[in-house]
Amino acid sequence: MELRKLDYYVCELKKIGQIISVNGETDFNIKNLTYNSKDVIKNTLFICKGVNFNEDYLQEAILKGAAAYIIDENKYNSLSLKDLNITYILVKDIRKTMAIVANIFYNKPLDFIKLVGITGTKGKTTAAYFTKSILDKKEDSGLISGIDIYNGKTYEEAKLTTPESVELFKYLYQMTENNINMSVMEVSSQALKYDRVYDVEFFIGVYLNLGEDHISPFEHKDFSDYMQSKLKLMSQSKNVVINIDDKYADAFIQKAKESRFKPKIVTFSRLGNTSADIYCENYEELRSGQRFTLTVKRKSDILKKQITLKMGGVFNITNALAACAVADILGVDTEKWSAGLENALVSGRMEEYYLEEKNVKIVVDYAHNQMSFNSLLDSVYEKYKKENIFMVYGCPGKKAFDRREKLPKISAERVGFTYITEEDPSSESLIKICDEVYDNLKKFGGNGEIVLDREKAILKAINSSKNGDIILILGKGREEFQKRKSGYEYYLSDVKVVENYIENK
Repeated sequence: MELRKLDYYVCELKKIGQIISVNGETDFNIKNLTYNSKDVIKNTLFICKGVNFNEDYLQEAILKGAAAYIIDENKYNSLSLKDLNITYILVKDIRKTMAIVANIFYNKPLDFIKLVGITGTKGKTTAAYFTKSILDKKEDSGLISGIDIYNGKTYEEAKLTTPESVELFKYLYQMTENNINMSVMEVSSQALKYDRVYDVEFFIGVYLNLGEDHISPFEHKDFSDYMQSKLKLMSQSKNVVINIDDKYADAFIQKAKESRFKPKIVTFSRLGNTSADIYCENYEELRSGQRFTLTVKRKSDILKKQITLKMGGVFNITNALAACAVADILGVDTEKWSAGLENALVSGRMEEYYLEEKNVKIVVDYAHNQMSFNSLLDSVYEKYKKENIFMVYGCPGKKAFDRREKLPKISAERVGFTYITEEDPSSESLIKICDEVYDNLKKFGGNGEIVLDREKAILKAINSSKNGDIILILGKGREEFQKRKSGYEYYLSDVKVVENYIENK
């Protein structure tokens, strides 16, 4: 990786008007970039960012060998010790600065990779995996998802839907080193709002859908703020793919038309809207999976192709259509679309198990908001009555407070019995969260109970089930952690709990 002197970074930041002042020498190479004091080595450029930034972190970074630090005016004014005998750069916007600096430090990897960004309230992960599965039929592709990150050689578990800009550009740089030419990533509303993807130009931006979620003092103040954040992706994309079945599609199309990139706009429709460029026809559910006819309108002809998915859930047709639209823009041969989708499976999504001796079906899925709950239940209702549906889920701490009322309202109206349990409580009281969810469940006339230990809640649901029931275990999938006050702590994963039960019964 090419090393650059600090004055190069300063020059680039001056060009875009981010610099307030530069204090100290800048004629030395930067060998490391981080905002985490634990990762500092000699000649590190340290970034003071975040609402929870503590002056002790800066002191630790200096002791470990940081050569300079970047800080915004508010944080600098709050420092008790300002004369630290180290170069510092005062900037206007620390998050935008961090993204720009990270892009430079990691040699502008997007000059060498075509990046696909996918946003939506529901389906980002599945659409990302479907897309990667198709692209892999052409050549190995990268992945940055809410489940894991693949850099062309190794996988690592993800902690955020979209990583901070320093990690994002690091992963993209690793992909270039591993000869990856195309990559797919999930783009969350938080990443767009808080500039984690600032200075990122997406080759393709994909819009799936929009529903009310992530409304809280820690995320988006209201739905308008949430939507405006999502719309940003249209302004950062050279091509866009839009689901015209969604009621907000026109707003995203208009935003794309206003973009400086003047992107090509490709539309798709699961509901068979023939005005779309790509749409679904002749849908049929199979014993294991589903099948449909994919129709693609071209300038000279119309392509029709049969697509089979092993994954159930009619809503996953939307994700498959989005993946095909991306593949079409990237010039992937159509034969590879069906081959890629036929065997596409997504870790922790619609993973189904059957307990033959009890005639009970278990579904483990990452569904965690109003839109994903209703979509999953729509597909379940085709075969099961309300009284035969058991549900296990929780609500997270410190975010998406509206879920604590909306999710129990759904389960009260559509599910026979609900087990309320732990799901990433963060620094909030788990008991308080569960009590709040339970009180709303009862308010809407639902049946259920609180079982704080998630593994015990899953096992109780299984042991309480009877002939013909279905158990929906939602929210965590294959995640092997719980986010608690002390940080990320190990959890067996919903899938492992179910598989261990089946193996040991």
